[in-house]
Amino acid sequence: MAPEAKTIREKLRASTLGRSTRKTRIISIDGPDGPLEVEVRSPSIAARQRAQDAGRIEVSAENNVPKVTMGAVNHYSIELMIECVYVPSTGQKLFEPADREALLDESMSGWLAELSNAMLAAHKEMADEAPKGSGSTDSASSSASSASV
Repeated sequence: MAPEAKTIREKLRASTLGRSTRKTRIISIDGPDGPLEVEVRSPSIAARQRAQDAGRIEVSAENNVPKVTMGAVNHYSIELMIECVYVPSTGQKLFEPADREALLDESMSGWLAELSNAMLAAHKEMADEAPKGSGSTDSASSSASSASV
């Protein structure tokens, strides 16, 4: 690798890896004993994968279509809550993996449903606000093409 290519690579790596800033929202829900404020953070790639794994979403071999059941959605939502809901301004997660069964036993008509809906809405808002890439330019495309030749 040419020295200037190595320097460019090092600069790119330093400016990208480990510098993720997760978006956050403070949301208010009606808790069992009154209003509650929690912090919802956008999920990392690893957190989203753990939630998908917890949801046990199966993909049909016949038509490559995900088979999503209500149980899968519930497990996915609970796992996202464990991963993404924090005590505001503390950096401390509100729920732990040990809370999974207790959360699954909660009523879907109360505070948990409200938290789940608010969390998913906040995640959608944060994703919609994500900066979009500027796309490839002709010079970038031609440089990549010539580099692979």
